[in-house]
Amino acid sequence: MKRSSDRDTPPRSKRSRSSLGRYDDSSDERITPERIRRRSSRGRSPSPRGRYPSESSHRDDYGRSREISDRAYPSYKVLCVSALHPKASDDVIKDTLYREYKKFGDLSIRISHDLDERVAYVCFRSSEDARDAKHSKPRIIIYDKVALVEAVYETNRSSSELYRRGPNKFPNYLHHVSPEDDPLATRTLFAGNLEINISEEELRRIFGRYGIVEDIDIKRPPPGTGNAYAFVRFQNLDMAHRSKVELSGQYIGKFQCKIGFGKATPTTRIWIGGLGPWTSISQLEREFDRFGAIKKIDYVKGDTCAYILYDSIDAAQAAVKEMRGAARTLPELARKCVAVWQGALILKNSLFPAKFHLTDGDTEIVESLMKDEEGKHHLRITQRLRLDQPKLEDVSKRISSSSSHAIFLGLSGSSASVSNDDASVQTRPLRNLVSYLKQKEAAGVISLLNKETEGTGVLYAFPPCAFSTELLKRTAPNLSEEGLKEDHLVIVVVRGGSA
Repeated sequence: MKRSSDRDTPPRSKRSRSSLGRYDDSSDERITPERIRRRSSRGRSPSPRGRYPSESSHRDDYGRSREISDRAYPSYKVLCVSALHPKASDDVIKDTLYREYKKFGDLSIRISHDLDERVAYVCFRSSEDARDAKHSKPRIIIYDKVALVEAVYETNRSSSELYRRGPNKFPNYLHHVSPEDDPLATRTLFAGNLEINISEEELRRIFGRYGIVEDIDIKRPPPGTGNAYAFVRFQNLDMAHRSKVELSGQYIGKFQCKIGFGKATPTTRIWIGGLGPWTSISQLEREFDRFGAIKKIDYVKGDTCAYILYDSIDAAQAAVKEMRGAARTLPELARKCVAVWQGALILKNSLFPAKFHLTDGDTEIVESLMKDEEGKHHLRITQRLRLDQPKLEDVSKRISSSSSHAIFLGLSGSSASVSNDDASVQTRPLRNLVSYLKQKEAAGVISLLNKETEGTGVLYAFPPCAFSTELLKRTAPNLSEEGLKEDHLVIVVVRGGSA
């Protein structure tokens, strides 16, 4: 959930030390003409990936430099996709990459044109998501042509250097935080380091490519005291964020523009984005009226956003504080809930790598009960529980009456993290187990036993169903119907008793 806000006092801008260049509507890269001439004079056009350390260069440096060998191997959150089909449009490439990689976590995609080469950057929230995506999809086929996928390694910086630099108010586009996770995000942008004579018409043309611009306020300091800056107010936060990501560091006129969010001014009216066809006015009222009296809800069925007018500013601020960034999809919920168990579920002769994210309950259960006799995180399903109402009510009673319990979101894990020494057991993706339990209309049941403490418990592995959705929505009430369609299990562990 995101909110809108108006501008306030302007931050001070600094004069850019960058070389001269021009803003180019057709390019997504921040490259000056001088930089292009220098590159062209070398005889060939370097790949955009050349601006980042490549996998091979890290290996070479590792072998040559004793200093680097003492450092941790670099991580990455960004994948670079190259060798793209020349007839595939940017939209086709973005849609294909989103479809292929969305299951690994939240991502953003940017197409970059560097001289004669076009590449796509797929940016993930975590290095774990990026690593899983690269290992699972090392090549992507677009229009019957294989595109190559490479990691964009993060550069190593010492902690003292990061301390000296402090937080980056104007980050590189690869490191932008999504607006729902940024407490400073507003629909008003601050654009600094502009030419002193830049016009409102020019700014409206540039920023208007990314959404509806409601207002532009240009500030022109006295001659010799600094460059101009402006506040650009969009209709909503999604538009402002897109503009911020696309234009940060671009050359507008002679200078490299710096873009950040303007200071928020609280109002009684909030904006909610990220909605879908499943949303209704009654649902919005049910979710938001607990923060205070609502005067009006502006929402048209099928729209992606809504406006809610509260009776007081305090109510609006409380709603924003509580609902901003609330999980609506399973990847979002997984990011907010730590993965406390990684292992495998076993059914008959199949092993299913999985990771469990704790959504509710006691984490101590993991270490005390969720291991096999050899101490491995391998749990074998031995029984099935029909998804009948009386049996589900019995599970609910066990949860409420037990000394402790835990509820997990179970998602597909990495097969590389699971050892399988039994040649008769075949490793399969978790979605196969989900499909099997759906078909049987049953939950998998595992009896748990700790021989050292003689502690017992029961694990239930529920496929997507009304009961499992209800359990997830205890801690994530904003999960959408669309967001719950991804293959998953809801794991319930109850201490004491037996299956």
